[in-house]
Amino acid sequence: RPLLGKLHNRVVRIEHDPALINYVHFYDKRFSRENIHVGFKDYAEVRQAALDLWKMIEHDNIPRALCHLDTRNENFLLHQSGHLILIDWEYSGMGDPLSDIAMHCAFENLSVDESVEMLTMYLQKTPSINEKLRLFINMAFACLWSTQWAVYKEAHGDDLGAYVLNVYRSTKTFCKETYRLLG
Repeated sequence: RPLLGKLHNRVVRIEHDPALINYVHFYDKRFSRENIHVGFKDYAEVRQAALDLWKMIEHDNIPRALCHLDTRNENFLLHQSGHLILIDWEYSGMGDPLSDIAMHCAFENLSVDESVEMLTMYLQKTPSINEKLRLFINMAFACLWSTQWAVYKEAHGDDLGAYVLNVYRSTKTFCKETYRLLG
């Protein structure tokens, strides 16, 4: 919480808007251009479910903050002074602060309960239903984008092992959890 909270509470504004949907569309175009197919039989349905969920928050009046969007453990370094340093800023820009929490939860393959616990620690309070919905929608999208990234990397010769399947399953899990919360 301290490092991401400090980042999100800074009065810093930059022009780049890295909305997760832009990254999903980026890979959609690459897949089409390079004739890459995602090998999951229900991918089109799951992708559409995630897109439909994104539309629910896309135009919400969520305060924008500087976000990192690559909050995997490897990008947090412990300086000899005891301070955490966040590296690898290539995806950063203005966005929903919960997208950083969602990306971290997605990268670390956290369960629904673990993700809510992470959100609780970040907010330093029990999250509201709307905050959980924002987290889960951002997670579904983060996992969809990560699935696309992994499929693209594997199509170009990288072996990512079980990562592709794990992150795709997480896409489905967080879509279902969001719909469950919506009733």
